[in-house]
Amino acid sequence: IIDIFSFGVLPGLERHYFVMELLDGLTLGELLDKHRRLPMSTVLPIVRGIAEALDAVHEAGITHRDLKPDNVFLATERDGSYFPKLLDFGIAKLIGDEVAHKTGPGMVLGTPRYMSPEQARGRVADHHADIYALGVMIHEMLTGEAPFTGQSSVDVLLKHTAEPPPRLSEVCPDLPAELDAPVLHMLEKRPADRPRTAGVAVQALAERAQRLGLDKPGAPISGVSAERETIPADSDAVWS
Repeated sequence: IIDIFSFGVLPGLERHYFVMELLDGLTLGELLDKHRRLPMSTVLPIVRGIAEALDAVHEAGITHRDLKPDNVFLATERDGSYFPKLLDFGIAKLIGDEVAHKTGPGMVLGTPRYMSPEQARGRVADHHADIYALGVMIHEMLTGEAPFTGQSSVDVLLKHTAEPPPRLSEVCPDLPAELDAPVLHMLEKRPADRPRTAGVAVQALAERAQRLGLDKPGAPISGVSAERETIPADSDAVWS
């Protein structure tokens, strides 16, 4: 999780500030713009880090509610690997707290492309909503496409609530069908049907990848250079 070292108010200006750690790298969204698809050997370390961050905030009783590639910063290590940092808790809230952020049932918060069915319906969302969004991101990282797209944000929201998500192997035949189940588990419509933690969800995918030998650099699934499709939904952070 991104470190914040200090905060305060500028003297005489009454302007608030905070001091964050300085990172060198790029967002996961920018990485996907460059490569569209990522190999499993790149995906697993990134999503493991994201899952660790999510499990930590969930244990503290916080739901992010706007997990997406642009809110994951990939700090570049000396060996060229990526260290993910979870950003932008702007619409996060304490689980069960409907007052602090003045949001209640009927208000839709988040980014439609990565929004859970319960968020799309304007219902109260807990940590299972973040696990759903992580599943959407993994699907996009491996296939180059989000599970649901549409001509408008409303189209995307309706698909999240009503349409079954496509299997990885249906979208990209070069992906083994053995990888389908762990991602589909994260994309279950009912929150209670999803994995109990983000860590458990990612571990299920990692175990399948390891059995198939896809977790090592140079494995057969490789990135394909292309421009990533964008939809108007991505720019809408708050709906009401």
